Amino acid sequence: HGSTFGGNAVCCAGAVDILTRIDEELLGGVLEREAYIRQELEGAPGILAVNGMGLMLGLSIPFPARPFAERLLEKGILIRNCENFRGLSKGFYRIAVKSREENELLLKVMGEIHGKNRTGN
Repeated sequence: HGSTFGGNAVCCAGAVDILTRIDEELLGGVLEREAYIRQELEGAPGILAVNGMGLMLGLSIPFPARPFAERLLEKGILIRNCENFRGLSKGFYRIAVKSREENELLLKVMGEIHGKNRTGN
């Protein structure tokens, strides 16, 4: 029988294939995108903490979760509410670090929610 976390031959072959595609250029792009979004988020109004690394970051915010996520969703931005995860508190979200344009949209909408446009548009 299998499980959510159990490996099988097809999954393992897929994982090996993906691992062979990771190179310095790819990793450099990941680090560049992470640095940009982290720099913009750390100390931004309404952001208590930025955690994580790479293309998955966690945000801690001091206001109700559902209205925040719904306002972002209205603009086409989906974030993961993680407050029901073991060890995480209310107001903790996971974001996926995407392209520069998508990150700028996230920052812009978050700025609008907090009454400050962070991208200057």
